[in-house]
Amino acid sequence: MREGGVQYRTLHDLAGGQERVLTDLGGVGLGRAAADGVTGWCLLALVVIAGTAARVIGGAIVFIALVFLAVRPLLRRVTRVWDTQPGALPLAISGTFLAVLLAALTTEAIGIPSASSAVRSSLPG
Repeated sequence: MREGGVQYRTLHDLAGGQERVLTDLGGVGLGRAAADGVTGWCLLALVVIAGTAARVIGGAIVFIALVFLAVRPLLRRVTRVWDTQPGALPLAISGTFLAVLLAALTTEAIGIPSASSAVRSSLPG
């Protein structure tokens, strides 16, 4: 008997061995067992993906709303202050870098990989 799934081996044992499995009815039974096993695993994967996708989509919606409703007005105020101060460029650059880093960490925690993760995963080795 070749290696197979648990259902295949169980049905094979219940059928009484190789001689009964080789009949037409035994082959149909084993085929149905294999199809049921594949269907069950596909449904389980679909449920897991749907649950993960709902969490990621919900997190993305909350993140986008937070950026537009809270961060954007805050950045408008900060840029007005930085425009009036002559030596604020280094602080503006470091603040922008920090904001981008926090956004990347937040989206990574939500489940949306950042651009650096996408680039890193595409590199060999």
